[in-house]
Amino acid sequence: MDTQAPAEQQHEVRTIIEDMWEGLTLEGRSRVRDGHGHLTSNDLKEKTDPEAFTKEKLIRRVLDLLGIEILPERRFEWAGKKRKVDYQLRNSRGQKFLLEAKPLNADLYKEESEGAVNQIKDIFQLAQAKKEYVFGIATDGLRWVFIDSDGEVENEFEIVKDFNAVK
Repeated sequence: MDTQAPAEQQHEVRTIIEDMWEGLTLEGRSRVRDGHGHLTSNDLKEKTDPEAFTKEKLIRRVLDLLGIEILPERRFEWAGKKRKVDYQLRNSRGQKFLLEAKPLNADLYKEESEGAVNQIKDIFQLAQAKKEYVFGIATDGLRWVFIDSDGEVENEFEIVKDFNAVK
């Protein structure tokens, strides 16, 4: 159970984000921080996959701060479709949920099946997923979109401004 006061956690979120920005080049920081461009490998000081960078430097650290348990990866198959999510998670109340991660400033609502929101919605078409998971999250680390098990977008939050709501 997390014992940090909300103000301390809010400060920790800001520290996580500042540490993450340090991993970007000056040009990348300027372009991505303004929200005008999604993260690319050219924006990173160490060349790596932008999604992997976002997951390691931001999303996983926020999940740790929230005391969220990360469960083994889960794959779903139906009607010839295959889909996996980045994280299968469990909160302190024992509720399981899914999280699909994208790089910073990615279009979470992208129309194609690779859009994070659509990936979660696709999985919630399965009766088994509806039964096993209470909700899903599509995130680029800074924006967190909550989707209920009926595949409806419930809320969208910015991690810095709305940390307590995400919590």
